[in-house]
Amino acid sequence: MKTIFYFFVFVSLVLSSNFNHVCGQSVVEIAAIKNPVVQLEAALQLPIRFDGDTIKLKNALAPFLELADKKRSVALKWAYYMRMADGFSIAFDRINSSSERYYRLAEQLLRVHPDPELEMLGCAREGYYNFIYRRVKEAFPFFLRANDLKSKVTIKKIPMVVKHYQFMASFYSYIGEQANAVAYLEEALLLPRRLHGNVSI
Repeated sequence: MKTIFYFFVFVSLVLSSNFNHVCGQSVVEIAAIKNPVVQLEAALQLPIRFDGDTIKLKNALAPFLELADKKRSVALKWAYYMRMADGFSIAFDRINSSSERYYRLAEQLLRVHPDPELEMLGCAREGYYNFIYRRVKEAFPFFLRANDLKSKVTIKKIPMVVKHYQFMASFYSYIGEQANAVAYLEEALLLPRRLHGNVSI
């Protein structure tokens, strides 16, 4: 058990260095990115920390929502909902109705415009949102759905796949399914090498 735990920690530290290659870009810069996966990665790293000020959060992400609507981009609209959910979670530091409202909006969007990759990530993110606030029972169906979708997605189409696989691994490790946790971490560890050179700004 200790060996698995240390492996988990080691891989998490190694993978954490891969998250920020498109972090902190402006909406204008994001709009100019041609690769859709990299564009989505940049969108999912838009700043959302405003010392609990949700008005600033809404104002900061409003130009990105305009971009998503202008481009009629389902992926960017979905990313907007995800970042708003993240932002309210950080602002309130607890489960809250605003975050859950944005998760539902993202879910409704994908019912009209199905996308298995975005659905998997949405489930992983909402599962992790519940998990970090110790609502393990509520997190279960989201992680199970994400795991079910794993065989239906194309890895190259998944933005920030390493981070999202860490979400999955963290949950499975917590509930004692170490083999599943390690499998996610091992695959995530291989992905940067596998995808290197295939994604560019």
